[in-house]
Amino acid sequence: MTLALMGPKLLSPELKRDLTSAVSQTEMDILLTPDWKPEGLIVRGVSLGDGKSVEVVNCAITEAAVSCKGLQGNAKFKKEKPRELLYSFSLPLLLRNFALRAKKAPNQSAVFSVVLLKLDNRGPDLIPELTAADVKSTYVGDEVISIGDHRFNGRKYSIEIMSKSATEKSFLWLSGNDVVLAAQPRDSGNQRVLMSQFKKYSDF
Repeated sequence: MTLALMGPKLLSPELKRDLTSAVSQTEMDILLTPDWKPEGLIVRGVSLGDGKSVEVVNCAITEAAVSCKGLQGNAKFKKEKPRELLYSFSLPLLLRNFALRAKKAPNQSAVFSVVLLKLDNRGPDLIPELTAADVKSTYVGDEVISIGDHRFNGRKYSIEIMSKSATEKSFLWLSGNDVVLAAQPRDSGNQRVLMSQFKKYSDF
């Protein structure tokens, strides 16, 4: 984005070409069923070449397949068993639905099969050998979370995304009314992502 602000006169032909296809992601819409399973996902962004709004990817999830139409190409994952879609992106809110469906008793786990959506300059990727994974959600117990001068009673969850290539582990804290209070990758030491602002738009 910094390069785009410099203007075309200061950029080499190679950088101009790269900027033409580069997109900054700015918005994400996820459609969930009443039992918190994703039915659709749309990621929008801004083209760094001309500043126009674009739809980066649009995914539909059915019982038979996950189909994604991307700005640079399409991808499809045919299901051999029920699988949900999980966008492989560092955003704690994407893990909320797995925490909500975890067992309520401490240290009891629930496991969900997913297909990981990965986005790069070539478009969406749903290659089964790389993206098939399982998510293990465990309710760890209650814990008080401090955010600024406020303290909240939170429910702590352990979320593990287990694929053939690696296992990513995170902690997630939800409030009593299921708002994400904080998230923390297990390998990040004491670094946490904390909620700074929350606005409720409806009662459902």
